[in-house]
Amino acid sequence: MLPSGFKRIRHYGLLAPAAKATKLALARQALSVPAPDAVITATVEDFLQRVGRAQWARCPHCHDGRFVPTAAIPALRQAMPQSASVRGPP
Repeated sequence: MLPSGFKRIRHYGLLAPAAKATKLALARQALSVPAPDAVITATVEDFLQRVGRAQWARCPHCHDGRFVPTAAIPALRQAMPQSASVRGPP
């Protein structure tokens, strides 16, 4: 939170977009903080198998078949457009 009369400027300093990676690396080195892990990308099946230690796509009844996605349910906000009568006055 900034004191009264101050304005946040993101163009300068440690988090400036132009040199963000370089300055953050120098700050981590100066503070003896290890670099964060690289972003790990995994499929949903791999993640759930690692976390749940089970094959989530297997049929729970016969344990032989596999579930196959047939459709995706859209998010509620995308499915229902907002009409003029629902919104408040400007």
